[in-house]
Amino acid sequence: MLVTSQATRNAVGDLVGGSSEWKTLTKCREEPSDGGTEVSTVSARANDKSSAIFFPANSPAVPVNAQVRVLGADGTVQVEGFVMRYKRYKHYGKIWV
Repeated sequence: MLVTSQATRNAVGDLVGGSSEWKTLTKCREEPSDGGTEVSTVSARANDKSSAIFFPANSPAVPVNAQVRVLGADGTVQVEGFVMRYKRYKHYGKIWV
């Protein structure tokens, strides 16, 4: 999950930009969906979900609209996107990206 710190003010009152870093949350499994198509609307453009990510039930919660990515065993990015929905079930959790 991409964690971004907020901007702060230094001693003279100037804004100092925050930093962003990737934080590893848990091991997971990514399954591509048959969606992933781009939908154009009158005022905006939206993407349908492209993947479902499954993880252990005791993993930390992931907020909606958080940017996440799944890395393969060799370190390659399998999927990257924004969380559209988060659901925790009895034995596992699921994120739609």
